[in-house]
Amino acid sequence: MTPDIHKALQYYELGAEDGFGDCAFKLGLIYRDGQEGLEPNQNEAYKWIRKGALLETCNAGNALGECHENGWGCELNLRKALYWYDVSQTGIKNGDRLRS
Repeated sequence: MTPDIHKALQYYELGAEDGFGDCAFKLGLIYRDGQEGLEPNQNEAYKWIRKGALLETCNAGNALGECHENGWGCELNLRKALYWYDVSQTGIKNGDRLRS
């Protein structure tokens, strides 16, 4: 059976919209790296990785730091990069810590 990247995108997006941070993060990685003939799209990658980070997915927080460090899909901002690297390492204790 051949993988259907468009069907996968649909399911990940549904999961992300239902609040599953891992789905948003995976969707962001697909857009960041491009898969199965899908061209990379930094703006879409940033959008979904950020959503995953705001849903408290540690790996997404780290990836969001990379986005800010390199200007992938967003303005290059080392202060935000360091913030998200810190959040991904130390965890999120309460919602008021989330800002981006």
